[in-house]
Amino acid sequence: MFNWTMTSMNPVEPRKVDEEQLYQAQPMVRALIIERYESLYRLVTLHVARAEEEGRPPDPRWAEIGVRVLKELTALYRLGVPPRTDDAEDDPLHGVDPAAIVLAQLDELEAKARA
Repeated sequence: MFNWTMTSMNPVEPRKVDEEQLYQAQPMVRALIIERYESLYRLVTLHVARAEEEGRPPDPRWAEIGVRVLKELTALYRLGVPPRTDDAEDDPLHGVDPAAIVLAQLDELEAKARA
């Protein structure tokens, strides 16, 4: 977390954020962004519900905002990335040198080609 106080800052010296501070703040900032996106999505659902109550079609701009919010949340939660497997034993190449496999396959192909 950033440790800045208004009394300890030198007014002449500009504030600086180094890479370590950025790295440490990532979980907090990610949570803040998610919270703000969820607030935006609540606005979208509110406007759609009001339009339905009044018997009019919802404004398509709110639908577009909702779609963009959902896309951003999907990216933040990494839903488009396949889940990681912590079991190295499930990996068929675990403990095997991939180069050795390729060389063995090449040797096998050469032997077949000679025969």
